Amino acid sequence: MIAEMAAYYANEGLTLFDVLNSLYEDYGYYKEKQLSIHLTGQEGIEKMKKLMNRFRDLSEEFKLENDIQKILDYSIGDCGLPKSNVIKIFFKDESWIAVRPSGTEPKMKFYMGVIGESEIDSKEKLKKLEKMIGKVGG
Repeated sequence: MIAEMAAYYANEGLTLFDVLNSLYEDYGYYKEKQLSIHLTGQEGIEKMKKLMNRFRDLSEEFKLENDIQKILDYSIGDCGLPKSNVIKIFFKDESWIAVRPSGTEPKMKFYMGVIGESEIDSKEKLKKLEKMIGKVGG
């Protein structure tokens, strides 16, 4: 199928890379990233609880500063899915962060997704989300 696509677009004077870039231009540059913070022992367990509480209790001022549109707390079942120790933060620009403790390892996991107008824009948005995680996580 890919060979057929390449042949078709070659007849149009385009490469598959050209077509891919056209899709990015039409729909945005989607990027995702995952970060983990390793925490061990009883201290680590306590820090994980504190981190989850910090993300649950973001101040209104912090929300406004960071253009937070809404926060879903999966632990109270306000999202139509089974209860789970997960928080998902949605931003006005369609970026998002999901936060949860690992179920199998002593660490916190942060998942991020952005849509940028360019590859550079999407990378900058990811960096901004990482800074926000650092600010909340201390």
